[in-house]
Amino acid sequence: CDRCIKYNPFDTQRLLQELQVIRTWSPFHFPAWLLFEIEQNLTIRPIQAKVAFNMIENKSNHVLQLNMGEGKTSVIVPILCSAITSQKCAIR
Repeated sequence: CDRCIKYNPFDTQRLLQELQVIRTWSPFHFPAWLLFEIEQNLTIRPIQAKVAFNMIENKSNHVLQLNMGEGKTSVIVPILCSAITSQKCAIR
C-alpha cells in the first residue's frame, strides 16, 4: 500500500486526513472492501458505499444516477462485485 509504505510520521496534515476518514461500512463485514482500498490507494467515499449498499440490498430492478467522477466504474462496480460474488460463481 502506497499510503502505508510512503507514510511520513512528520507529515501531520496527511496523518490528520487519514484519521478523519469516516467509514459508513464495516471493514469487519466487508474485508474485501478494505483490501480494495489498500490495493487501489483510495478511500471508499460514503456516497459510493451508500450506492453499493442500495444495489446489494435492493433485489428489484431500479435506476441510480451519479455524476461523472463519482467512482461508478473505478470504485462502485468492483466493490459491488466483491460483495455479491460467492464460492460458486464469479461476477464479471
